[in-house]
Amino acid sequence: GQLDKGQAIIDRLFRHEDSAEAHLLMASILLLADDAQSALKEAQRALELNPKLPGVQALHGRVLMRLGDTEKAKAAFRNELASNANDFDSNLFLGVLLRQDKQLDEARSFLQRAVQLRPREQYARYHLAAVYTAAGKPSDALPLLEGVLKEHVDFVEARVLLASVYYRLNRKEDGDRQKALIQKSNADQQAKQPQQ
Repeated sequence: GQLDKGQAIIDRLFRHEDSAEAHLLMASILLLADDAQSALKEAQRALELNPKLPGVQALHGRVLMRLGDTEKAKAAFRNELASNANDFDSNLFLGVLLRQDKQLDEARSFLQRAVQLRPREQYARYHLAAVYTAAGKPSDALPLLEGVLKEHVDFVEARVLLASVYYRLNRKEDGDRQKALIQKSNADQQAKQPQQ
């Protein structure tokens, strides 16, 4: 919300249009605008100009991930983490990709780091809980999911996973309650859809 300060920074970046910082900024804006192809070009140019720029590898990884190139995305996240082990995005998204690849131990270490860096970040806690659940540790997943849903009651995927965790912990009544909430949420969503 500090428009004057933001505008001054943007003006300074674009005074020298071919700076890595300017291309990184453009890549992040284009990624937010869901133009991954253009974001990729900007991220690659930023990498050419300054591959050591903090965050450039992480953003490149996010763009590659959006484009479905998960192997190159993982490499980009690892490159970022080699110079900055505390990069939140790289820890989170590398953990997510490793979880998808069923590399649960390695995924857990990156997701735990992401949660340490941002303890209230809902997606980091959700994905860490998913790793614990897949690894057969539902009691480790439980507090993470309950915490996420206290703060984000409409996070349906977390609610579905929480129901599964309750059932695995033989807490059928709690699982049934979550299942009913999911069904209500789905019915509410359908009611909001335009009738044909």
